[in-house]
Amino acid sequence: MDKKNCINSLFYNIGQTARICQAFCESYFKEYARGEISYDEFIILDTVLCYPDVCQRDLAKHILKGTSHTSKLLATLEKKGLIERPIDKKGNRIVRKITVTDNGLILHSFAAQIALDFSEKI
Repeated sequence: MDKKNCINSLFYNIGQTARICQAFCESYFKEYARGEISYDEFIILDTVLCYPDVCQRDLAKHILKGTSHTSKLLATLEKKGLIERPIDKKGNRIVRKITVTDNGLILHSFAAQIALDFSEKI
């Protein structure tokens, strides 16, 4: 009888491919961004610039991260002065709106060039 494993499934292989790509991007950013910004931080800046009115919960959905992980990344970006999170209202809820600072725009531009260079090398 031929035994089937999850390791041989399409779902497993897609998941592994995604994790390998993620690790490769993180490694590339670590080398070329000189520690100024991580891959995850760049993804957040890029997403906030694409969706200017995004709240933290929706941002977590866009970047496929948990809300607590997203919260830690946002706190780091805020500490670096790359974003601001003023308090705002969304319907009846109080939310912290995410805005990219001028320094965040400059660093995003730098990181976007790294991402473009990476894409061209592949």
